Formats: sequence, C-alpha cells, structure tokens
Amino acid sequence: MNNQTADLCCAVPVCAHGGRKTQSQPNILLLMAEDMSPRVGAFGDAVAVTPNLDALAAEGVRYTNTFTTAGVCAPSRAAHILGMHQISTGTQHMRSSSRPEGGYYSVPPQNAKAYPELLRAAGYYTYTDDKLDYQFSSPFAHSGPGTIWNLEGAAATDWDKRAPGQPFFGFVSFFVTHESGVFSHWARCR
Repeated sequence: MNNQTADLCCAVPVCAHGGRKTQSQPNILLLMAEDMSPRVGAFGDAVAVTPNLDALAAEGVRYTNTFTTAGVCAPSRAAHILGMHQISTGTQHMRSSSRPEGGYYSVPPQNAKAYPELLRAAGYYTYTDDKLDYQFSSPFAHSGPGTIWNLEGAAATDWDKRAPGQPFFGFVSFFVTHESGVFSHWARCR
C-alpha cells in the first residue's frame, strides 16, 4: 500500500446457510473506507487500535499489496468500479462535471463495464449506498448508469429485496474517513 493515503477495502464473504445447501456463488459485501493510510492493526501497525477492522479482516480478504493510479478520490473510484486505468476511460480529471469553464461527465468506452454490472448479469443482486462519484455520475445515488445496481441509495444497504437464494454483492462506502472530513476538522480548530 502506498505510504500516504489509500482506500481500505475489505471484501467479506457473507454466508447465510440457515439449514440450506451452500450456494455455488458466494454472497459478497465490499466495505470501502476512503483516504486511509495502512495504519490499521490488521495490516501490521502495532500502534493502531482497530479491533473491529481487525475482526473483519480476520474473516474476510485483505489486499496487502495495493496501489493507486490517482491520488484523489473520484478518479480512483472510476478505476475501481471499471477495473481500468482512468486515462483509458476518460475519468482522470477530478470533478470534470463542475469545471468553471463548463462541466462534463466522462463517457467511458462502450465496451467498459462496471464489475457490479457483470456480477448482476451473472445473477447477483447488486446494491450500493448513497456514494457513487465515478466521474461518469454525480457523487450521489441515482445519477449513474441504471445497469450497474439493482438498488442504490440510503435504503439500499439491505439484501432482503433479492429473490430467494439469489447471491448478492453489496458495496458500502464510509464517508467518515474521506479527506473532506479532515479539512472540516482543521477548519473547526482555527
């Protein structure tokens, strides 16, 4: 992980057996905390006290060799959701939609598919919370392509709307670690 900031991803396979046979497609819950350093106990920091993150990491998958192709949030999210470098999808310019000279949303190549869209095509029920911000959407839910998620928004962090036995992929972002929260803290300190 780079030494400055990174997004902390923790993919947690969620098992819901309830006396049923284990399904062949696992349920997946992706928790994303933005703008974090690797200063988490589960990643080897002896000083950090992060028992909840450590417990999640013990049961999930830890990605210990990660890099970012952009030092800022929205282009990083675009690369993550599309699995392609920002330069190849036109999503490299931060907040292109709010440029003073006139804004625009990026338009990824026609063959570019968001990986939740591929999971959805494979039969998964996909959901996310309020945070999109892929450079080809606004920062908030219901502004991106309707083909990516079955459900998005504050009420979407729930997998009970899926068909019985249908596997799910949930993507939940935590805004509390976002860089903007640090700046608001410093503004209060002045």
